[in-house]
Amino acid sequence: MRQAPGEAAPLPMARDRLFDPAGELGRLRERAPLSRLRYRDGEVGWLVTSHALARAVLTDARFSLRSMRPFPVEDPVRHAAVQEVLDREHVNVGNLLAMDPPEHTRLRRVLAGQFSI
Repeated sequence: MRQAPGEAAPLPMARDRLFDPAGELGRLRERAPLSRLRYRDGEVGWLVTSHALARAVLTDARFSLRSMRPFPVEDPVRHAAVQEVLDREHVNVGNLLAMDPPEHTRLRRVLAGQFSI
């Protein structure tokens, strides 16, 4: 898979074995730890395969989780229709992983005891 600068390549989905990731993902990791990809539903995102880059992205306030959408495992058209309704109605589906501080921090503190022994 070759992509022009600034162009988003399609997310590699072809697998040799059912539970193994697509082989092209490994090749992308070797060539570039950061790649723009177009998902099946047409959304464009980033594939980050370097630990250092992942830490940088996850700790940088410029990257908001508010735009995070669940990956459309099923039909992308159906997924888009459901998401449109959720967005229009301002429905928060309660995904702690999709929240930014300060809401995330407040709820994490409230729930932390539920994840420890």
